[in-house]
Amino acid sequence: MNTYPEISDKLMTLEEAVRRFIKDGSQIAIGGFTVTRNPMAVIYEIVRQKIKDIHLVCHSNGQGLDVLIGAGCVKRLEIAYAGNGRYAPTCIRFKKAVQNNEIEFEDYSNYQMSLRFLAGSLSIPFIPTKSGLGSDILNFEGFSKETRKERNVARQKYVTMRNPF
Repeated sequence: MNTYPEISDKLMTLEEAVRRFIKDGSQIAIGGFTVTRNPMAVIYEIVRQKIKDIHLVCHSNGQGLDVLIGAGCVKRLEIAYAGNGRYAPTCIRFKKAVQNNEIEFEDYSNYQMSLRFLAGSLSIPFIPTKSGLGSDILNFEGFSKETRKERNVARQKYVTMRNPF
């Protein structure tokens, strides 16, 4: 006898979950840090199902995003750092895709990306910070004006404003 009947109708295989929830053009976020704690079973299932045009958002990922980019699944990437650990500092497929203009790419600092995820978890649009002021990261937007018109893409990378508090 199932002691948790309210859960049993929500259980599904990974193949079914990916087919049901991740479509061409989906915006997804994956966890992990460089080569550790990447959701590789999900990554490989996305590749197997040949899902394309993903808008990927990661903090400091490596192995997972490199596989997705190498398989041609990623159209757009927002990330703080893409590396495969100590001896391969930059993800090979990520580096090639950026150099060859095969993906759209926008970078943030580690702290800024952490604040973006924190704001999302709190259901607020942003968290004010002075991080980045005086650095070049505020001067370069990776996404075009056309991309910024699309759904689920920030209208601006940063906004400099007076303290709202």
